[in-house]
Amino acid sequence: MDKTFIENMLSYYPRRETIKPWESNCSTGIRPVAERLAPLFKYLRKLDTERSTLEQHGGSITNLERISQILNHVFHLESTTGMDRPCRLSDPRDLRSIIGECSDYTVHLEIRTRHHGIPVYYCCRTRQDVFTEYSLVVEDYYRSPSYPMDDERFVSLRLRGREEYFLRLSQFRAAVNRMLGEGNPSAGDGCHYAVDSNHYAVDSCLYAAGRWVFSAAWHESQRPARLVARCFGLDSFERAVECLHLILTSDPCELRARVDDKLIRFFDEVYPQDSIRTYLRMLTGMCGVELDATWRKALGLQRELTIQYRQFLETEVKWGVLKSDIPLWKIVYGNYGRMDVIGGTLRSSRVLQRASEHLEKKAYELIQRLFASLSINMK
Repeated sequence: MDKTFIENMLSYYPRRETIKPWESNCSTGIRPVAERLAPLFKYLRKLDTERSTLEQHGGSITNLERISQILNHVFHLESTTGMDRPCRLSDPRDLRSIIGECSDYTVHLEIRTRHHGIPVYYCCRTRQDVFTEYSLVVEDYYRSPSYPMDDERFVSLRLRGREEYFLRLSQFRAAVNRMLGEGNPSAGDGCHYAVDSNHYAVDSCLYAAGRWVFSAAWHESQRPARLVARCFGLDSFERAVECLHLILTSDPCELRARVDDKLIRFFDEVYPQDSIRTYLRMLTGMCGVELDATWRKALGLQRELTIQYRQFLETEVKWGVLKSDIPLWKIVYGNYGRMDVIGGTLRSSRVLQRASEHLEKKAYELIQRLFASLSINMK
């Protein structure tokens, strides 16, 4: 074949640079994904501005007409092949398909409808992980101000015809940037796409924390307990739940091989968790017998913590117009979706204050007993 012909073909089809696995999720082709999706974010912000105005100050038919115009306005997104694809917010199925083409199918657009019928949006970049129960959300591109999210650790996304819970680690992205000394320290505010100088380093750190620690320390079954802990300020109880769940559900040998200075720094600077950080440090010096003893000790402490939490939920509180004595668990599960509303009333109860202090004390003592036994076993 003629050499000139080959050179002309190569110049006509520009060669794509070698891309690392994580970088392919962040920047493909000529422009980064966030820049490709900028027109989408522009119209999402316009829609949220009109919706917020209508919710807070009311409006008229004119406001609804402007919302309708935004939903039906045609804008263009650049795909990885360089082609401009027309789309509009009123056609979510086609819009999701085009977003997938623009991002190598790593960016997901979640749409929820509020009680007034106007949609709210959450656009994020995901990292599918087939080795753990939960995949990860590693970067937030856009989130409507009133998008429902009762637990910042988990986000429910509709994928493959069903809803799945993802671990939302994108909330730590700005802090990881600061820890690594890279990128824009104000990035990742949830409403504008983040700008990192090194996606690969930030994503790798988030993936390591999610894959080896958070996937074992966090579970969706903890959501009611976490809601109660946040309502009553049960910090020691929350840390104990995470640490014990990590010990009981993770593979200690695999986790021990993945512990490094960066992972320990994450739980010191990004997500301060003394219990997990102490366990990771002690884990590197454990042998097989000590690992087994740690698991057995944690199992016994988990049972004790569950008993203490059950007794806390059985605490009777004056509730309702008649001020009847009602167990706390009935109030919590009967008002699960509005705990932020009734939390102030519950926190003012002297009975619950004493019960909260007792549970916090017991949770702190359990963790101290765990690490004291680990220190003895390692000597």
